Amino acid sequence: METQNSNNNSLVRNNQPSGNLIKIDLLKARKAVLLQEKENIDKKLEDIDHEMEEFLPNALKKLKVRSREDIARDEANLLKLELASSRSIHGFLSEDQKMRVLMIADALGPTETVKVTGVSEQNIYRWRREGCIRKKGSGRPVSYPEFDEELKTYIIEQRSKGISLSTKRFIRYARALAKQRNYDKVKFSRGWFDKFKKRNNISIRRKSTTHYKNLETVKESVEKFRKEIYDMIYSSSSVYDHNHVINVDECGVPRDAPPRTTLEPKGSKHVTVLTGNKEKQNTTVIPAISLSGKRLDTIIILKGKGVKQLKCTIPHDFYISYNEESSWINTKIMLSWVSFVLEPHAKKLPQDKKGLLLMDNHRCHIDEGVLKRIRDLRYDIKLLPPNTTGLLQPLDIGYNKVFKEKYNENGKVGWKKKLFQIRRMKT
Repeated sequence: METQNSNNNSLVRNNQPSGNLIKIDLLKARKAVLLQEKENIDKKLEDIDHEMEEFLPNALKKLKVRSREDIARDEANLLKLELASSRSIHGFLSEDQKMRVLMIADALGPTETVKVTGVSEQNIYRWRREGCIRKKGSGRPVSYPEFDEELKTYIIEQRSKGISLSTKRFIRYARALAKQRNYDKVKFSRGWFDKFKKRNNISIRRKSTTHYKNLETVKESVEKFRKEIYDMIYSSSSVYDHNHVINVDECGVPRDAPPRTTLEPKGSKHVTVLTGNKEKQNTTVIPAISLSGKRLDTIIILKGKGVKQLKCTIPHDFYISYNEESSWINTKIMLSWVSFVLEPHAKKLPQDKKGLLLMDNHRCHIDEGVLKRIRDLRYDIKLLPPNTTGLLQPLDIGYNKVFKEKYNENGKVGWKKKLFQIRRMKT
């Protein structure tokens, strides 16, 4: 009986399909689907090939195959345009331009290249033979080599003594020397000066540099102040007259003011400048300028106890003030500025308008007596945020530097005469 049951169970297991057979059937079905998709894709590819065969002959007919000579001629036309401008300025071709000329010559031949580029055939053969790299000293020789040597010796002598040598002073000396030696071929242009520096290994060095260490910390104050001032002056409800929006500042002018840059042989680690004993002795100038561009009268502060006889004529728009302790401003001198400069200007202020005075935070500017005197003239006062005068004060940005440059350009005359020779500058 048990034997019969076991045989029946084995028959049942044999009649049931196994799991592997089911997987095989699924894979066969999937293969059939992929084969059908492949047939569809092949059919689409055949259709695309037929379309390409129909359109390709027409496209090839329209397509113009450019020869090597055509490409070379186009390159020659571009190069000719470049040479028309660059050669007149520099007088020579760059390494890249020479290589392009050789490429054109390989395609068109040297004779045809001469016609289309204007480059001489001799240069083409020389560049092929010697290469395109410009050799040092291979350019046009210096007209007066002894003149170059004299000028270089002059620079070295001046710098060995610690004397600052600006570009303008050097050119002035070179002109005088050339006139004395009858060197009439030197033009003293900017190009001549640059080539002279390069030939003799000379550079322009700066005595010192300054920068804002805390620029990020004051950036927010600067932007806020600019917006506030702009709204005060240019808004539709503004009560300020532009002729009476005034910036006043103090400008220290040293009696001995050497230039900040000097000609110096390359390689020097330290750049020292010899100055007189009056470099730190300043004369203070108090300029003031309005928003409309008008310069107010100027006060000059000299160190001394009283009125001195000056050996020069004082212009009508300058006032002299004296400070016993130093040549810097104090409260008394600031009140004098209000009386002699601001008050006469305030008489022209329209009745329906007010004035605005921009100043830094110097102690004499914020004195109660000074502030009251200014407000009595119907002027509002706006003080610059701390440590922002170099960024916000108009006189510092656009006037004082020009003033000092004009002062230094007036040659070897007395410092007082130089100061008074600076009359009304364009603002």
